[in-house]
Amino acid sequence: MSPFHVTRAKPWHADLLIRDVRRDDLTEWVLASGRPLQPCLAEGIAGSTVARTMWHPEGVLCIWGVTPTPDPLVGRAWLIGTNLGQEHVRRVQRHFREGLSELHAAYPRLDAWAYLGNELHHHWMERLGFERTGEPRVMGLGAPFILFTRETAPCA
Repeated sequence: MSPFHVTRAKPWHADLLIRDVRRDDLTEWVLASGRPLQPCLAEGIAGSTVARTMWHPEGVLCIWGVTPTPDPLVGRAWLIGTNLGQEHVRRVQRHFREGLSELHAAYPRLDAWAYLGNELHHHWMERLGFERTGEPRVMGLGAPFILFTRETAPCA
């Protein structure tokens, strides 16, 4: 049996994630929101249509989800990882790729914003089938962010 598993995310999982959060992910989240990570992430989990935590026996690898936007066909996808998750990056990507179908079941189009300085995030987004769209936009605390989108093919 695999030591990796995914569960429904709970707001208290934010307390566990922040103990080992990747520095670039922390920076990105705070720059976007202008708030401390723990309460913002806990609220994000609670307000998500879908939110999942990926686990390893040593702890949390990452938490991902999708929140509603004013457009009912578009969800805002997000993921925040730990250093432990980075050590198991191939497994994390495999599970998140599978999780994308669940996010797309809720929203045909997924939007995700990435801080211009978090190049690893850009790599992940492109590897998972997201495309850069548009020019960088200043958000949150005045930092530049890039919009990535991923769409499912419409059903016939």
